[in-house]
Order: sequence, then C-alpha cells, then structure tokens
Amino acid sequence: MSLNPVHIKRIASKEARDDLMNYVLEQDMLSEFIEFLSSNDERLRAKCCWVLQQITDDYPKALLPFSDTLIHLLPNYTSDAEKRFVMRYFNFQPLPKDENELTQLMNFGFDWLIDPKEAIAQRAFAMTTLFRISDVIPEIKHELALTIEAQREFGSSGFKNRAKHILKKLNAEL
Repeated sequence: MSLNPVHIKRIASKEARDDLMNYVLEQDMLSEFIEFLSSNDERLRAKCCWVLQQITDDYPKALLPFSDTLIHLLPNYTSDAEKRFVMRYFNFQPLPKDENELTQLMNFGFDWLIDPKEAIAQRAFAMTTLFRISDVIPEIKHELALTIEAQREFGSSGFKNRAKHILKKLNAEL
C-alpha cells in the first residue's frame, strides 16, 4: 500500500478507511497524509478527512502537532466533509493558542453557523467550537447567543437541542 491519491479517492468502506489509517500511522506518514488537504482535488481532501476523523476518534492526540495546519487550510475547505471534520475536531481537541489562528477559526465558525446553505452537522459543530472559543474570548458570548437564537428555528431537532443547551450556558454567563 502507498499514499496514492487515486487509491485514497476510491476508498468506500470503513474497512478500507481503517486499513489506510493503520498504514499511515504504522508507517509514520501522518505528515505526508495531511499534505493531501492542500490538494485542489475536493474528493481527495474529503476522503482524507474521513480517515483523519477516524484517527482523531481512535487516537485523540495524534493530530495535535498538526492543529495549526488544519487552521491554515480553513480557506481551502469547500466540502461538507472537510468543514464537518475541522469543526468537530475543535469540539474535542485543544483550541489554538495563537491569537490569529483562534480568530481565523472563530471567523469561519461564525460564517458556517450563519450560512443556511451549510449542512446542519458543520453548523452544529461550529456552534460548539464557538462556545469553546467564547471561554477564551468572552467578548463574543453576546454575539454568539444572538446568532444561535437567530439560527435555532432553522435547524434540525438535534441542532435545536444543542442550541438550547449552549444558550442556557451562555445566558448563565452573560
């Protein structure tokens, strides 16, 4: 097996995804694998995010050295898979320490949260990431509460439930 982009784009089963994940980790090729997120090929980037999400789930600390790369690539993310992956990643992993990176993550989070064309999953993950950011940048709490309130009625039941819980926490802090 190799890190062949054609092979990666053809991955269709969880078993194939897990085989690639194990190969990347066993061969210590995570850095090379993450470079595919810079590709112009949206399908390749989306499949890589699927593998990276599983790596994050199974080995939560594995991607920590690459958090800044995930932030710097935010402008490249165009597919639901990429946006969902990066916002879900920052729901559970440490937020960037660098102020510029944190601001960039916050700006993309707000953009995706307010865009009704975005899939519900990345909007919900953005909501949680923004709530976590509000602990670091408390000045956004009021804006976040207003934004969530405005978006709540347009979401799925899961989105509405998450919004309700985050709004409850935000209102307690405001």
